[in-house]
This record gives sequence, C-alpha cells and structure tokens, in this order.
Amino acid sequence: GRVWMHASHENATRVRKFCSLGSPHRPPPTDGDSLVIDQTRGILTWVEREMPGAHHDDVEYVTVAGTYLEGLAPSVEKVTSGTSELAQVMAGVGYMQVCGKADVPGDGITPVETAHLPGERVKRVTVEGAYHTPLGADGESRKWYGDEPHLSAWIDEVLI
Repeated sequence: GRVWMHASHENATRVRKFCSLGSPHRPPPTDGDSLVIDQTRGILTWVEREMPGAHHDDVEYVTVAGTYLEGLAPSVEKVTSGTSELAQVMAGVGYMQVCGKADVPGDGITPVETAHLPGERVKRVTVEGAYHTPLGADGESRKWYGDEPHLSAWIDEVLI
C-alpha cells in the first residue's frame, strides 16, 4: 500500500485511509548482528528511506498489531523440551529477524513494535490475542484480526 501510494501522486490522492494488519513497517536493525537477516531483501529499508512513517499528509494512517504470542529467545532446553514453549521460541526466532529481539510480543509473525508506523499522525491499535493470518487460525484459541472479537477492536478506526 505505501509503495503503491508512492508510485504516483495520483495513487496517493485516491487514498483517504491506509490500514495495515500485522504488516512489518520498519526495517530490521543494521547493527552488524549476524543473527539478523533482512527477510525483505532491503525493501523495508528502501520504503523507510523513501517514504518514512505517515509519509502522505492527506492520508490517515491506521496500523493494527496483534499480541497472540510472546516470543522467546531460543535455547537447547526450550527447543527440545516438547512443551508449549516451542511455539514461543519459533515466534521469537521470526521476531528476531524483523526487529532484532526475540523476547517481544507479536501476532506470531510480526512483532508489535514493527507493525506500528512511527509518527504522531498514526492511529495505532494493538489487539490483544490477535493472530497474524486466517491460515492456521482456528476461530477459538487462535483468532486472526478478522475474527470477533478482534475485528470489533479496530474496524471503527478504518471506516470512513
């Protein structure tokens, strides 16, 4: 969405509100940590450089993040224990690739801190327990952003 709006002035004039659901908006850290590999191959770095934050003044921005799973830093004990911590470790490994930290909340794919755009003009909604995707969601213990009650937590923010 942000790249499409940036592609031409006409595109940006067609958008009144921009909403993202669990999208990573910030590039991974570039502190030389060999454990972090930019999964976007530099796209988020380019987007942040060319159109940082709420770039278009006439567009309202709403970012929605979920807190389905708190990540955990990997360890041999956690990976081999066969407990529910394995899911948290797997999420933590993914979160580390996005924000450089494993022990953060997220929707199972995207950490909360990268799902929200920076800036004062951004409406940020964090949905407790929201899972990243309808694929794998079960409608009960793993509900995605479009399932109730999660949908009600953010939908009014994007209606025009």
